[in-house]
Amino acid sequence: MINGSPEGFFSICGGLRQGDPLSPLIFVLIEDILSRNVSKLFARHSMHVMVRKKGVAPTYLLFADDILIFCRGNLLRLQNLRKLLDMYQAASGQSVNYVKSKFYYGGDSDSRAIAISNYLGMERALFPDRYLGIQLKPGIVRHIHDRKVVEKIMDKLAGCKGKLLSFQASLFLIRSVISIYVIHSMVVYIWPCTIIKQVERAIRNFLWSGDAEKRRYFMVLYDSMCCSRRESVLGINKLLDVNEAMLMNLWVTIRDSDKIWARFLRAKYFKINGNLIDRKLGFLGFSGN
Repeated sequence: MINGSPEGFFSICGGLRQGDPLSPLIFVLIEDILSRNVSKLFARHSMHVMVRKKGVAPTYLLFADDILIFCRGNLLRLQNLRKLLDMYQAASGQSVNYVKSKFYYGGDSDSRAIAISNYLGMERALFPDRYLGIQLKPGIVRHIHDRKVVEKIMDKLAGCKGKLLSFQASLFLIRSVISIYVIHSMVVYIWPCTIIKQVERAIRNFLWSGDAEKRRYFMVLYDSMCCSRRESVLGINKLLDVNEAMLMNLWVTIRDSDKIWARFLRAKYFKINGNLIDRKLGFLGFSGN
């Protein structure tokens, strides 16, 4: 069975077993070839950059087997990209899944977007959208855009029989849920206060009653529990503190990193003297893109 449908005979040949530690190394080496050739397309002006700030222009981002390319929607330039991908597939044996791929387009007519979709064989995506589990949208992330995170946390806690768990097991489950569903997105943007209150309310209810939606009188104030275990308390972190710590880490990375994405954000949101541009829309909300 290949992709859910039966296939014919295939011969046995030499190769790497699934999970072989050499496989990721070979994959990275092949991806490096793709990375260099995409850079050559922009260097030779076979493709044009999408946006430029103070001489810094992002061209592409690679994360594992995902690649995000920033370019203009000129059909001739897209033909050059398509030729490169065809050559890459023939040389590496890897295949680009155009059905699962998508493109973002703006600033021109819908007929141009339809032509690009037909040529690339990709679906056009619209904002808000998700990439690597992170909400992508212009502007500030609001409660309505992050409600799915709350729903996942509620479903996870509801699927566990909290009343049958010991207090220590419930506490361990809460920590694991926070680390899976919360921290991943808190690294990127500021969480709305409404979302933080809903998640912390579900945590309190599950800890004391075994049900995320059932309220019970608390034995200990929640703020008293949110201290380190060195102070002989439960060691649950306040989500607001976690969010601020994660964003400060992102701030330091943007300030000190020499990578293109960090230099682009500095060029967009910093003045020449190094001070932040005074805007109501903070740059931390944009960095998820």
